Amino acid sequence: LQDSGVSLSFGSDSPVDHPSPFKGMSAAIQPKKMPALPNWDESIAFAKALEAYSVIPQRICEITHSGSIAVGHTADFTIVKRDQLLR
Repeated sequence: LQDSGVSLSFGSDSPVDHPSPFKGMSAAIQPKKMPALPNWDESIAFAKALEAYSVIPQRICEITHSGSIAVGHTADFTIVKRDQLLR
């Protein structure tokens, strides 16, 4: 999908699945080997996974004042340890 130009927008199916975006980002950048599934070895770059959880959903919902760190945007950001996605 990414190679065809589709905007990737990620989220969770909470409460069915874990609500943490870090779990979803980890799965996107370091997929577990699942040979029974087609294309099990595909992954995306960290920057693309971060955009898929932040900038892209805001753009799709036409929210222009948040989703990225920029002048005039709502100051809504999180600082995490470098290894947060490896858990």
